[in-house]
Amino acid sequence: MDLTEEHILEFISRETKEVLKSVKVKEDPRIEEKIWSYVYEAKDRST
Repeated sequence: MDLTEEHILEFISRETKEVLKSVKVKEDPRIEEKIWSYVYEAKDRST
């Protein structure tokens, strides 16, 4: 099975959402911002 970048990015963002749910983001909203910035950074690098 070939994984396209799109599949990988979709997986990453889905996983990120799961992680954010389990992490107590409410304690520090900057954690969420930082995680998403990594996700978007990776997305930018892959295009």
